[in-house]
Formats: sequence, C-alpha cells, structure tokens
Amino acid sequence: MLTVLSYINLIVEYCFVYLYDPLASRFPFVTLLIFTAFISGVMLIIFKKTSNQKALEKTKDLIWASLFEMRLYNHSFSRILRAQLNVFKANGKYLLYSLPPMIFIIPILLLLLPHLDSRYGYLSGKKLTLEVVLKDGWEAAGIELDPATGKPEISLVLPEGIRQGTPWVWVARSNTLFTRVEFEREGVFGLKIKLGPYEIDKSISYLPNKYAVLSTVKPGLYVGQMLLYASEFPIEKNVPVRFVKVHYEPKYIPLLEFGDRSSLFGGYFYLFSTHWLIVFFVWTIVFIIVLRKPLGVVI
Repeated sequence: MLTVLSYINLIVEYCFVYLYDPLASRFPFVTLLIFTAFISGVMLIIFKKTSNQKALEKTKDLIWASLFEMRLYNHSFSRILRAQLNVFKANGKYLLYSLPPMIFIIPILLLLLPHLDSRYGYLSGKKLTLEVVLKDGWEAAGIELDPATGKPEISLVLPEGIRQGTPWVWVARSNTLFTRVEFEREGVFGLKIKLGPYEIDKSISYLPNKYAVLSTVKPGLYVGQMLLYASEFPIEKNVPVRFVKVHYEPKYIPLLEFGDRSSLFGGYFYLFSTHWLIVFFVWTIVFIIVLRKPLGVVI
C-alpha cells in the first residue's frame, strides 16, 4: 500500500510539474485561481453523481418548511418545539446524504493539497537549517559513532553553490541531527546525506521572491508523512531515518495591497496577510456557490 501511495504521489507531482508549473511560474496566483475553479467544478460533479439529489432537495425543503413554521407559529411553544425537532432530524439526514460524496472528494484533496503547499506555503532563505531524524534502534543499522564527538557518523555532499555553515549538532534524546547550509547563489540544488553506509538525496532551493517548489520534508515510509509531504519520493525502508527536513520559512499572502513594493520610502503596505490554504478554501466556497446552479447540483 505504501509503495502504491508513493507512486501515486509521484504521478501527481509530475502532473503539477508539466501541467501546472509552466503557467504558475509566470502567474502563480492567477493559476491557483483557475485551478481552484476547476477543482470546485470537479467536486460539484462528483457530489452530483454520488449523492441522492432528490433526497437532498426534499430534505432542504423540509428544513425551510420547519423554519417557516417556527416563524409563523411563534406564539405556540409546542409547534416551535416540533419544528426544531424536525430541523434537527432533517440536518442529520442531510449530513447522511452528503457522506458518500466525501468518500471521493476527501482523498482527492488529500492528494492535491500537499503539492500546492510545497508551491505556495514556504519561503526560501539564504541560510537554512537541515534536520535528520533517525529511527529508534538506529545503532543496530551499522552506523558508527564519531569517536571525537560521540554522534553518529554523518556528512554532507554538497553541489557547487552551497556550503555547510555549522558542524552537525546531535540531540541524543530525540535521535536528531541538525546542521545549517548556506547558499552562495540562487538555484535549485540536490544534496546528498551520508549516514554510515546509507545515502539520502534531498532537494533544496534558494529562489527568493520567485515561484518555486520547496519540498520541506523528505518523508519516511509512513502514511501520515507521505500524505502531508508528497513532493519527494520517500526514504527507502532499510534506511534508519524517519525523515529529513529543511526548515523553510512559512509564507503568507498579503491581502488588500497598496503602493509599490520597490518604493525606497516604504510606500508598499497591506492590511493583513493569510495562509494560502485559507485563500484556497475561500475561493473554493465562492466557486461552488457560483457553479452549483449552472451544473445543476443540489448541495
């Protein structure tokens, strides 16, 4: 199952690379807007095909009828109580009728959102912390200890344009190793972590103020990690590493912008900023409201 999930994530990532990224690299948020509209339409069609539309419409009519009953007979406690019970029961039926579409919609979102997060969720700094978390029992995997420091034998193979800024720091209590890498130029790089007889490849990028795919975690073969961090193929099962993480800064989308970003006098400002996921869900709700009637969907 985990191998199948790995290849599904890989196929979805290739689809993003070849179909989404060419346009998003020029118009990142316009592309996200178009993609959100497309996904909203797909979810509506799935909802229509997998739900009992007639039963949903009847249930909604019952809810409205009960609300009007409370309004018309507000002088009668018994009628109001009965109408409230009818609303409660109708809401339960409505949720029950909505469950079958969720079986299809939720897995689609779980597959897509991590790939969007690696494109909109992080900023790359010139200095980044690299974290390697070992599995319990890593001592039996043939990894020797450095006699001078007492930490596991580990090193980095870095491409031109990156250098290691600090020695490895070993936190024995959590089986975690930390170091810092520093970029000498912009670009997308691949580094290699050597841990005893094992080697782990990890992508890392420094593209400030540019659209970039920033894979923060190379996951191990764990379902939760593979669902949350889907942009890279997972670490092999025999490697005694739970995951490798690059600590990128979180990115927030500025809303209600004013002025010029390049102004020397601080002319650019915005009222507030938010995470891209909130923008995605707000747009999704708007598109669902707009598209439900043209597509003939009862929700």
